[in-house]
Amino acid sequence: MIKRYQIEKNYEDYKKWAKEYLVQDKVDLALESLCVACKLAHLYFIKLADHEIEELLEIIGKKIKKPRLYTSELTNRFILYDSVGIDNMALTQQYLRALISWNVEFLYILDDENKAVRARNIINEICAYKKGDLFIVPSKSSNIEKMGIIYNKISEYKPNKAFLHIDVSDVVGVSVWNNFDMITRYFINHADHAFWIGTNCSDYVICYRSMGFNASKILRNIKGEKLLIQPYYPIIKETTFKGLPELDEKYSVKLFSGGRYFKIYGENGEFMKMVAHILIQNPNTVMIFAGDGNDRPLNEFIKEHKFEKRWIVIDYRRDLVELMKNMDIYIGTYPINGGLMAHYAAYCGIPILERNAMNGSVIEDIFPRRDYLPKITFNSLGDYFEEANKLIRDKKYRKWKGNALATSLIKPEEFNDQLKYLLEWHKNKYSLNTFNLDLDKMCKQAIEAENEFLHMYPRKMLNKVLLRKSIICFVISFIIYLKYYGLAKIMIKVKTIIIAFVKKLK
Repeated sequence: MIKRYQIEKNYEDYKKWAKEYLVQDKVDLALESLCVACKLAHLYFIKLADHEIEELLEIIGKKIKKPRLYTSELTNRFILYDSVGIDNMALTQQYLRALISWNVEFLYILDDENKAVRARNIINEICAYKKGDLFIVPSKSSNIEKMGIIYNKISEYKPNKAFLHIDVSDVVGVSVWNNFDMITRYFINHADHAFWIGTNCSDYVICYRSMGFNASKILRNIKGEKLLIQPYYPIIKETTFKGLPELDEKYSVKLFSGGRYFKIYGENGEFMKMVAHILIQNPNTVMIFAGDGNDRPLNEFIKEHKFEKRWIVIDYRRDLVELMKNMDIYIGTYPINGGLMAHYAAYCGIPILERNAMNGSVIEDIFPRRDYLPKITFNSLGDYFEEANKLIRDKKYRKWKGNALATSLIKPEEFNDQLKYLLEWHKNKYSLNTFNLDLDKMCKQAIEAENEFLHMYPRKMLNKVLLRKSIICFVISFIIYLKYYGLAKIMIKVKTIIIAFVKKLK
């Protein structure tokens, strides 16, 4: 059983080790240590920002050799720096398409060539645009080498504005961008409810909903004048429909949900219990869940409750939109909801059913056209089940609600125009809801899911920093991980770490 104090101690240890490595001028290891710390904070909601880490990354950024500062006389010359880089995920393509619609010059930097395979659509869009340049950072380079490569590329291109689409643990990118205060840097806040780094290397933070605005102002201590609101629309890639699993004809109403499994394992598996209740109350329903990650706890629950024919678990598919078009109702994940899946459902005209997941954060927040928006999120379990029954049993109501949701989405042209307005005036046009994010509750839920279902923590401890600093702790983590995941998977992980460790010793 992992306790919060253990996670917090490990988190502080990695920060302490990063400082020690910096004193020894071992920058690569300092960055590795901070990277692990960031991942722990992000996974378990210890905090949403850490100014000590931000300051350490500023110090590291100054260690880049032969800096070449510049003053750009060009206007509307952009860089889109991306360390997420996944087709149809996060917010890369929305901002990319806005730049293309403005007919401006830009350079797209992908931080690691290993990510290119998952960013094929992104790369193809850039290559098809005459004013777009593409640069992918070689993966074989060390962290300090990557810093120099990225720094020089930015200096050579001489942009006057930059969008930073930064992964929650991209210590290399944040270190580099700390050096470019002559560029107006817009941080794209895509992981708004969780920990991320980049507060010091950005001039403005673009949030896509009220929760991101409130969390950044209250829990990240970012000044209100730096916070901008820009709702987004889903990126739709038309693909061939791969079909549905074989279903019994008596199940006439198809429920759908999906996302990363950690979103449904909190609160002792409450999501699974809610879905089970809906299935029992409505014998004509079937649930299809498209998941990513550890599906073992869900499959065990399904088997235990004899839902094998009524709750079908499938992989997270590329034809997700086509799959959604063949569904009747989208059931939001709980206790952590998912904005992208809700957007897909609205695009397909599928009604959405959500239970209040984060103490005031509601999925309605991602839909800017509130005049057309029906009620989606329900606080009480009784109201939630009542709405589920109404959606299942009243086809006309179901259709009306799905159509209303589709009308509530922001359109791509509206996104592009609003973003241009933001960059020019730095003023928000959309209304904000005020609420407090209960970080302690989120941390408790994450640790509960870890202990009951996920068992990811020992895997995070299998890294080359811990191997150097505490081989005993490394071995203990190895044994715990072996218990949950078996010898084959863990040997692959350990082999990778040992090879990297030996290379460093040489």
